[in-house]
Amino acid sequence: MLSIDNFLLALGLNVDSAVLGMSLALVAQRSDKSFALKWSLYFGGFQGLMFFLGYFGFSLLSFLHPYSHFLAGSVFLVLGLKLLVPAYYGKEESVSLPQSSLSSVMLSLSISVDAFFSSVAGLKHDLTSVINLAILIALVGFVLTFISINFAGRIRSSERRGSLVVGGFLLIFLGVKSFL
Repeated sequence: MLSIDNFLLALGLNVDSAVLGMSLALVAQRSDKSFALKWSLYFGGFQGLMFFLGYFGFSLLSFLHPYSHFLAGSVFLVLGLKLLVPAYYGKEESVSLPQSSLSSVMLSLSISVDAFFSSVAGLKHDLTSVINLAILIALVGFVLTFISINFAGRIRSSERRGSLVVGGFLLIFLGVKSFL
C-alpha cells in the first residue's frame, strides 16, 4: 500500500534529479524523447538503486558520510557555475555535458547519495518494504526528471538566458545547502 509518507519521501529525494535534468536540457538545448529517456533512466534508476543499497550499507555509513555532502555540493556548485557562465558571458559553446557512460553514472551516483543515506540513517523496514519503496523512488525520479526535461525544452530561446541564471542559482543554492 502506498502511503503519503513514502510518496513524499520519493518526491523529496528526487527534487535534485528534476532540477539537474532540467539544467542538463537547458545546457544541451535538447529535450527530445531519447535525451529525456536516457537521463530519466539514469537519475530515477540510481535513486532507487542507491536507496536499496542503503538497506545493506550500514557498515559504509561511517566511511562515506563525511564525504557525501562534499560530493553532492561540489557537483551542484560546478553545474550551477556551468549554467551561469554562459548566461553572463554568452559562451555557450564552452558548456559540455557528460558524454561517456562512466561520467553519466558518476553524475547519477552523486545526486543519489541522499537516497542511500536516507535508507541507512533512519528507515527500519523489512527487505520487501525497502524493495517496494526503492521501486517507488525510482519511478517518481523517472517521471519527475522526464517532465522537467520536457518542460525545459518548451522554454523559448528568448527566455533561455533567464532560465540559465535561475537554474544556475538554484543549483548553487543546493550545493551550498549540501555543504551546511
